[in-house]
Amino acid sequence: MRQITERQAQIIIFIENFIAQNGYSPTFREIADHFKWTPKGAHDHILALVKKGYIEFKSKKARTIRITAKKQGVEA
Repeated sequence: MRQITERQAQIIIFIENFIAQNGYSPTFREIADHFKWTPKGAHDHILALVKKGYIEFKSKKARTIRITAKKQGVEA
């Protein structure tokens, strides 16, 4: 499995915390707002994490981001 950056680990932690607090995953816009990025910037970071096998989501559907089992051991 490919290593992730510190920023990518922060994104995973944000997603986990958001799901724990709200019961559903954040949108790309909510991720972008949290990190003060554009939605496109958030989308690019999410796609990088998908390629590395740490998260998955259903295209064209809101709030479908999910942390995969490969995520274990991620620390920021």
